[in-house]
Amino acid sequence: MNLLLTSGGLRNDELRRNFVSLLSKAPSETKVAVIPTASKNMEGRDWFDRDIADLKSTGVGDVRTVEISELEKSEWLPQLETCDVIFVPGGDVYYLRDQVVRSGLGNELPRLLQSKIYVGISAGSRLLNPDISIAALHYDPSKNPEGLRITDFCIVPHMNSERFKDRTPEIIGGKVKDFPYTTYLIDDNTAVLVQGSMMQFVGGGDHVEFRS
Repeated sequence: MNLLLTSGGLRNDELRRNFVSLLSKAPSETKVAVIPTASKNMEGRDWFDRDIADLKSTGVGDVRTVEISELEKSEWLPQLETCDVIFVPGGDVYYLRDQVVRSGLGNELPRLLQSKIYVGISAGSRLLNPDISIAALHYDPSKNPEGLRITDFCIVPHMNSERFKDRTPEIIGGKVKDFPYTTYLIDDNTAVLVQGSMMQFVGGGDHVEFRS
């Protein structure tokens, strides 16, 4: 399993190099399936356009959109099975999780990740975590907090961001005081790279660890 779980996407040279190093073929021969579902109902998606531009700057040759909320499983599954990379940008993590479960992708993803590279951005990274409630964009305690449980840790993105004022070590530290999962607060120049049983921080940015 190869996961590159970012906060702000492939926004610096080191993150882009780490992405390319995961590929089993030349970038120009690599097929990427972008699942934009988390941002579907959001306004002002300039950040989404930047994330796709950063992806394309690595030289990947085939970038296709796979909107699972609008396609039948018989339509989206073949596209994911034939791609090399599953790329999931950010947005509303609750909506993303609900659509992933509803569509059946939640059941298929563990199998797909045996051979595909997964790149997440913000909500796309947190989707794989055991709990998505910490720092959810639209936090609602009445909603199911469960993620897909593909990782055994949780990520909180956008540390010290100007846009997300609550993503400071002090505020997040208070929220996770009695949280049962190890949590990593990462800034927009940082990613968690998972390769099999190995996990490391890459990108050259900053992070804070909160151990359970």
